[in-house]
Amino acid sequence: MSTTRSCSRRTSSTFWCLFPHVCLVCSLVVYSIIGAVVFQLLEGAVHNTTSQFTKLLDELWDVSHNSSVSNDAEGFKNVSRQLIVQYMKTDNHDVQWNFLSSLFFCCTVFTTVGYGHLVPVTVLGKVACMVYGAIGIPLMLLVLADLGDILAGCMSNMYKRVRESCYRCSERKSTVASMKGRSEKSSMESTLDSRVSVKEPLNLMDVLMSQATLKRKYLQMRNIEIFEEILVRENIVPRKYPNMKCYSCPELDKMPSSQSAFSNFDKLGEELEKLDVPVIVIVLVVVAYIMLGALIFPRWEAWNTLDAFYFCFVTLTTIGFGDVVPEHPNYFLLLSLYMVIGMAIMCMAFKLMQNRLVCLYKLCIVCVSGGNVTMAPSNDQR
Repeated sequence: MSTTRSCSRRTSSTFWCLFPHVCLVCSLVVYSIIGAVVFQLLEGAVHNTTSQFTKLLDELWDVSHNSSVSNDAEGFKNVSRQLIVQYMKTDNHDVQWNFLSSLFFCCTVFTTVGYGHLVPVTVLGKVACMVYGAIGIPLMLLVLADLGDILAGCMSNMYKRVRESCYRCSERKSTVASMKGRSEKSSMESTLDSRVSVKEPLNLMDVLMSQATLKRKYLQMRNIEIFEEILVRENIVPRKYPNMKCYSCPELDKMPSSQSAFSNFDKLGEELEKLDVPVIVIVLVVVAYIMLGALIFPRWEAWNTLDAFYFCFVTLTTIGFGDVVPEHPNYFLLLSLYMVIGMAIMCMAFKLMQNRLVCLYKLCIVCVSGGNVTMAPSNDQR
């Protein structure tokens, strides 16, 4: 019964811990689906009834029969060029405004990528796009911040476990090597005459430590010394007993009672010190995710590896030039998923880089102040 209760408690605690994060992601998914349906109804109906290409041909036919332009070659070219450029800006084929393409358009709106190859042309579509972006962009930023924090914590814990496992493996190797050395030394000593035994006189400290009462008091005094040394290293001044003399650690009495103007400087980035991941590891994770897209997208689109890598980089950094855009509508859903996950990974990278930036900022402040700022030791120095 106790095991069943503990399992049920763990399950319920895990559920309520994940529940707000899942609700936040589900709200973004539902918002994307609603937007895809709305834009499909607003833009798809217009392009199904009137083709933009047919409209372009009709306009060119009218221009060619215009008496003022038909006799002037340069005037005809200029007017035709303007019509073609306008068509290229607003060209949205009938197949582009299905559900998947509308969903991909919504993803480009609230992620602020905005390639520009798929845009609304109707008045209601433009108004709906502005309202949709005004609500969707803050929601997307909230989701990215939440997922970035989760991924940053997971990445930091994973790195710490890998580092601890490597440290344990190195300790085991050193222990095995020392045991081999001791065994060889003991085998050499065993060749000597074992019948000769020399007994050294006991030390006074050994005699005192053999007594139980003295041993207990010695351990208590040793704990006090360790505690006071920790107070010194953490820059903590005992406020409860300001006049107390510390005989085991006199450095406590030398510390000033009033702290300097930079007393709270070490608290800068205090929560970020737990996210201790090297920069090279962060960069490798981001580059590996971009390379994953660069290897997959050429199988869908007519791109080479460089163009695919360029597209992934421009997408995940929300630059979105629009010179390289996807054209296969069947994979728009997977591309949208890749985009959202990639931006969450970028937020994770920014979150982990904050620790390094804060440390760099501290070093700059120390250099500017001439070394007057006392900094607490980092996790690695502890």
